[in-house]
Formats: sequence, structure tokens, C-alpha cells
Amino acid sequence: MIDMKALRDDPDRFRAALKRRGSDIDVDQILAVDLDRRTAVHAVEQLRAEQNRASDAIAQAKRNKENADDAIAAMRDVSAKIKSGEEKIREAEVALDDIVLGFPNIVDDSVPDGTSEDDNRLELTWGDKPEFSFEPKDHVDIGEGLGLL
Repeated sequence: MIDMKALRDDPDRFRAALKRRGSDIDVDQILAVDLDRRTAVHAVEQLRAEQNRASDAIAQAKRNKENADDAIAAMRDVSAKIKSGEEKIREAEVALDDIVLGFPNIVDDSVPDGTSEDDNRLELTWGDKPEFSFEPKDHVDIGEGLGLL
């Protein structure tokens, strides 16, 4: 998974890396969804702080035997706004996860541009390639033949 802070700090690096891989993922869309999520989180945190201050004030009013009905009613509205904001956060996180989980790794500068493994170059081989007197089977064919797949 990508580092969202790194994406926010240097989106052009990610755009260039995606272009090199032939990917059509929209970095601006990711940034917009992330901004929506962060804005919703900030709003909910502000509402919770307001709710905490009001709860203290309501408790103080009740200790002083004062009427706190208006403050309690106002806190019900704040509580509803918090629930709405939390739902917005969850929706944004799901949308962000859907996009980000499909985000490919950033390739090293030494890797050639391309869209498939055919565009890669062989860097190193180790040992001798085995030679068989028969046609080797694919792992899927072996699994199906054994009744495992």
C-alpha cells in the first residue's frame, strides 16, 4: 500500500511512476478522496471537542441545579452530526482503499518502462537452467491432474 503522506507531498513522482508502468490510475482522484476523508475527520474531531465542552457545562449546570434542557437538546444535534460525519469518514475510507489497493509499487529508476514482463530485461541468472527429456507441465495442469484444483 502506498504512503499517503508521500503521495500528498510529491504527487508528480507518483504520476511519473504510473505513466512508466502504463497505469491509468488518477492520482488527483486519490488526493481528492483523501482530502474529503481528512476534512471529515477534522470536522468530527471539532464536534467531539464541542460535545465534551458542552457535557462539562451540562454537568456543572446540573450540579448547580440549573436547567440544562436547551444544552442537552443542542448536544443531541451535535451527536447526530457526529454520526453523520463518521459515516462520511467510513465511506471515504472504503473509496480510498478501493483505489489505493490497486496502486502498483513505484518502480526504481533503473527499471525499463513497460506494461508487461516482456518489457523487462534480464539482469542476472543463477545456476544452469535444467533440461528435461519431457515437456514440463504448468503448475495449474499438475494441480488439476491431482484433483487439487
